[in-house]
Amino acid sequence: MPAKITEIKCKRCRNVLFTEEASPSLTAHGQEIGIGSRNTRCNSDVPEDCLYLAEDSMPDWIHEVVDRENWIKGKLHCPLCRARIGSFDFVSQRKCNCGQFIPPPIRIIYSKVDVPHR
Repeated sequence: MPAKITEIKCKRCRNVLFTEEASPSLTAHGQEIGIGSRNTRCNSDVPEDCLYLAEDSMPDWIHEVVDRENWIKGKLHCPLCRARIGSFDFVSQRKCNCGQFIPPPIRIIYSKVDVPHR
């Protein structure tokens, strides 16, 4: 039986933005989270408001946006409907809630995308 592909879609137009198999979601500590699960903040049970992507596994369309902005910082919009879904920042280094880790630079806001849950 083939593995199920988990698609992350734009909440507004339902366009597939990427799959978690090709671009795994990360916690603020850069650790891969399970497909369809939600990461929690450091030392708490409160869910994070966003997921992160590693720069080496970002989808092609995000890579094009980042290249256009010269790998500095900017906003991410759905390539189909142009709804804002996240941002990227390769300049500023924000620390995680725990104060020890620096989250990956590409951030996708959970409330702007459909993430299937297990």
